[in-house]
Amino acid sequence: MVGRDVLQVSQEGLQVLAAHCEAAAAGLVAATALPSVGGLPHQATAGAVGAAHAAVGRAVKVLARRGQTTAVKAAKAGAEFAGTDDAAARNLADIGSTAAAVTPLGV
Repeated sequence: MVGRDVLQVSQEGLQVLAAHCEAAAAGLVAATALPSVGGLPHQATAGAVGAAHAAVGRAVKVLARRGQTTAVKAAKAGAEFAGTDDAAARNLADIGSTAAAVTPLGV
């Protein structure tokens, strides 16, 4: 029985996650730039809106980088997962063929 705190993954699931993260990151990168703020820079509202736009722009760049990093890590984990799973299957097959070749004692 699997407990609640156990994470179950599959190679396919990791590849789907990687594709989703890459698409989200690409969408952020391709997003339309925020419009320039009208008004004089010394006006309080124009300055506040300009600062908010700059903060949002920085946040979008950070989120895009994180999405791209997560996509790469998920794709790599999926490939490693598949390789480990294949190696384990080969090891089990080897054990099975070795066990079948062993002659029981006293026969």
